[in-house]
Amino acid sequence: MPDPKIPLVRSIPAHEILNISVALDTYDDIFSDFDPRPYSKRELSLDFLREIERRRFEAGTSIEVRFLIPKDVRNKEEEAFITKRLREHFGTQKKDAIEKSSQTRSTGIKLSAIGFAIMVVSLIPSESDLLGFLLPISQVLVVASWFFLWTGLEKIFIGNKRAQRQEARAEKLRKATYLFEEFPEKPVVVKKVLND
Repeated sequence: MPDPKIPLVRSIPAHEILNISVALDTYDDIFSDFDPRPYSKRELSLDFLREIERRRFEAGTSIEVRFLIPKDVRNKEEEAFITKRLREHFGTQKKDAIEKSSQTRSTGIKLSAIGFAIMVVSLIPSESDLLGFLLPISQVLVVASWFFLWTGLEKIFIGNKRAQRQEARAEKLRKATYLFEEFPEKPVVVKKVLND
């Protein structure tokens, strides 16, 4: 029986951690070549972002990003700035995804409402048009109403899920563990000189 005085600490099993390793020549590889600002404000490289974001993130996994960098260029102060900048970037990305999700839902509701209103209007001629002059217009309105209705519903359900996935991914990257490690040192090869 475990001692009640000793707190039980749940470690994250290895299968729940997504490990992403990125080899760097310098810290500049993480950032855009066209942005001369210091690391704390600099834009991230599109190549780096594509490499990170192309990975599939399973639900419930934690993310660990390991930067492998040569020993002679390591600088722990700069690494702290870089980690902070990465978290800020993905935090901003999360906010953008939340706004996009809200806008998509709002647009979907508006389009669905327009579609429903057009459908109601399209029913009026069929009730009052005795000679059939308004029937073609009514049929066009029915088609338009279905278009608006289905487009709106697609935005509410499918488009919104896409934005929610982007939000979840950005949040995982914001909370990720960022580690900087030195490249493993190359083995020293000793050549034996044979005397003739």
